[in-house]
Amino acid sequence: MENLTLADFQNFFASHPQLKKCSEWTNSLERNLKISGLSGSSLSLTATSLFKLKLVTQVFVWNDADEAAYLYNDLKQTVGDENVLFFPSSFKKAIRLSQLDSSNEILRTEVLNRLTNNTAPSFIVTYPEAVLQRVIPTSSVKSQTIKLNKGEKISIDFLTELLQNLHFQRVDFVYEPGQYSVRGGIVDIFSYSYELPYRCDFFGDEVESIRVFDIETQLSQSYKESIEILPDMHKGDGKHTLVAFPEFLPKDVLFHFTDAIYVKDRINQLYDEALIKANANSQTANLLGTHITGDEFLQFVESFRKVEWGSKNQYKSSTLVNFSTSPQPIFHKNFDLIADNFKKYQSEGYQLFICSDSVKQTDRIAAIFADRGDDIHFQPINNTLHEGFIDH
Repeated sequence: MENLTLADFQNFFASHPQLKKCSEWTNSLERNLKISGLSGSSLSLTATSLFKLKLVTQVFVWNDADEAAYLYNDLKQTVGDENVLFFPSSFKKAIRLSQLDSSNEILRTEVLNRLTNNTAPSFIVTYPEAVLQRVIPTSSVKSQTIKLNKGEKISIDFLTELLQNLHFQRVDFVYEPGQYSVRGGIVDIFSYSYELPYRCDFFGDEVESIRVFDIETQLSQSYKESIEILPDMHKGDGKHTLVAFPEFLPKDVLFHFTDAIYVKDRINQLYDEALIKANANSQTANLLGTHITGDEFLQFVESFRKVEWGSKNQYKSSTLVNFSTSPQPIFHKNFDLIADNFKKYQSEGYQLFICSDSVKQTDRIAAIFADRGDDIHFQPINNTLHEGFIDH
């Protein structure tokens, strides 16, 4: 049997009868939707279908970084890399709120830049430690972006002056975001908007070429016709007050929670821990300007449409959509157990699907069933989701 892609399976799942109720809600004026009864990655498939029904940016505030990462990886499989963004905390250890993580800051900046300059709807996956931090307003993102094009007339002196105004640090060799270096007619810039630095070659006052290069090897990775250089978007520019993440978002954004109360309480806990540290260092005023409480976060979210998944309820919903799914059993590679389970469901009219990143693996499973004499028929699917489920 020919393998399906996850996109094929997503289209198959989109015919689920319960999704009709979700479709009716997306086209209504009701503010809140309650969805329950989903197990494993059936939630990701349902969320993807909902996204296709309502093409607006959707923000998933999951309970912790691990849960958010699993959802993020599932959604990348079902929606596509270009439509799914991860919005992490700036810090390596968010509880201590001390050591910055430059790769996370790049991801955060990518989200803010995308929201500012790209109107295409997207999925944004985040968690309490990330939305605790304030960000610069949209107007400030635009005013602090340097756009550089190949062939553009601009002097190195003027470019370095712009970089200094954005608080970029001049170093001998760039190794982290927020740095730049000048060596003759070459300017290296490590923007917060990209995971690798740029190397700009000048011929007089003209940008002759723009390359992406590897820090370790110094070798070029690719050439660019144009680039955007962005500073740290969490420090502000001294002209604009930092805003809460929901304040940054378009008004038609759809928020998703599995437990909004837990998110609120977790943000409050993190804020209180940071406040204790700020008081000890006499930096209370700084904290008030850079972080929000959980209560404030839910107040900001109140004006948006919301979807709650699972058994916990914070918002009153007129529309309730109940799915009937259960977790996939754990088989521990026991083929007797697998075969008995599959035969039972197959006899009851269930369709069987097995996801794998390897066609050879699904071929091998089919061969094992055949060698055992098991009359089991399943549909193989290329690529995997985080967790299986049974949809009744």
